[in-house]
Amino acid sequence: DNQTFADFVNLAICPDGKPLRLEDFSERSTEELAILDMGGRRLFAGRNRDVLRLAGIRQANGNIYAIFGIENQKSIDYAMTPRILLYNVLQFFRQIREYGRSHENLGKGTGGPFTSELWKGELLMPVVTILFYSGEERWDAPTSFRKMIRPGYPDSIIGLQPDFRIPVLRPSDLSSERIERCGKNAKVLLKYLKYRGDPGRLRRQMETDEDFRTVPRATAEVIRELSGAGFRIGQSKEEINMCYAEKVWAEEARAEGMKLGIEKGIEKGRAEGEAKSKTLIARNMLSEGIDIALISKITGLTEEEIKGLGCRA
Repeated sequence: DNQTFADFVNLAICPDGKPLRLEDFSERSTEELAILDMGGRRLFAGRNRDVLRLAGIRQANGNIYAIFGIENQKSIDYAMTPRILLYNVLQFFRQIREYGRSHENLGKGTGGPFTSELWKGELLMPVVTILFYSGEERWDAPTSFRKMIRPGYPDSIIGLQPDFRIPVLRPSDLSSERIERCGKNAKVLLKYLKYRGDPGRLRRQMETDEDFRTVPRATAEVIRELSGAGFRIGQSKEEINMCYAEKVWAEEARAEGMKLGIEKGIEKGRAEGEAKSKTLIARNMLSEGIDIALISKITGLTEEEIKGLGCRA
């Protein structure tokens, strides 16, 4: 929902400053495709985004607009910074294409190369992509593009590389105070991911926190997807009690574990019984003076195992 989206943006890019007042949201296509005309040679670049929205930032004299994206990552990716840089660049090209289409609608299309679709004085909106990292390990991949450049180059070269960085939002790093400033859906999601590494702490949080009593179905589905939790969500329910759902899941997991343990115990007993039976047969055959090679063939025991029984007549 838009409130949760705005909460995530502010947590990531305004950690200590005044939060942005975001409103007037509109979805943008998450399929990024740019067709670049490089001197008659067409280059295709495409990527799929997770969440992408245009949002107004309220100002004293009206809204200014920017494009915000959120990319979810469950594991560490050391190439994430250039990947997000590419996502943003494709969004800039999309804006240029939109300018070009507006010119065509006015009957003033240039018909020239790709870059001519942007006319003098036409400017672009900023693009901000946030990395929402839901993994449990600390994110140690570079978040600055310049830090990915090999050392030893002169400043004149380094200064020409993109000074690009990605804001990383990791629930485990957030203080309780910052989480409490968010809307209910964001609070439930962030608290669950923050404490999931400590089952006892998570259980106490869910039992005492009213926010977990009635959780929208969509939020519960996101929690299940990001955390890998196995609790069930009833098909007809639009809201669920997370504490109850978690308890049911834990009980089912325990029951399944007991069932598996019993099955393994039975299988182990059967295997041990079969082994003892083979040994007993081999001992009896040895006492009758039967050849070891024949005993091995009948019982499946190796000749060394049979010799180790030490009762050949």
